[in-house]
Amino acid sequence: MIDERADHVASLLDRGRRTLRHLLDRADSELTHTHARVVALSPAATLRRGYAVLQKADGHVVRDPAEVTADEALRARVAEGEFTVRVDAVDAQDTAGAQDT
Repeated sequence: MIDERADHVASLLDRGRRTLRHLLDRADSELTHTHARVVALSPAATLRRGYAVLQKADGHVVRDPAEVTADEALRARVAEGEFTVRVDAVDAQDTAGAQDT
C-alpha cells in the first residue's frame, strides 16, 4: 500500500512538473512574441525604417505643414541622431488627400 501511494505521489509530481514546464514554455513564447511586437512598433524602429521626426524650436512635433513657416528652423530626429533643417517653402495643398494614401 505504501508503494502504491509512493508511485501515485511520484506520478502526480511528474505530471505537475510537466504541466509547469509547459506553462513556462508557453509564457516564454508569448513574452518573446510580445517583445517582438513592442520593438517593431517602437518609435526607434520607425526611425530606422527611414522616417524622421520634425520638431519646432519649442519641442512641439510638426504634424501638419500649416504648423511651419518659410525660413523656420526645425530639428530633424533620425535613427542615428539629429540635425537642423530650414523650411524653404510650405506647400500645404491637399494634405487630407495625402492621409488617404
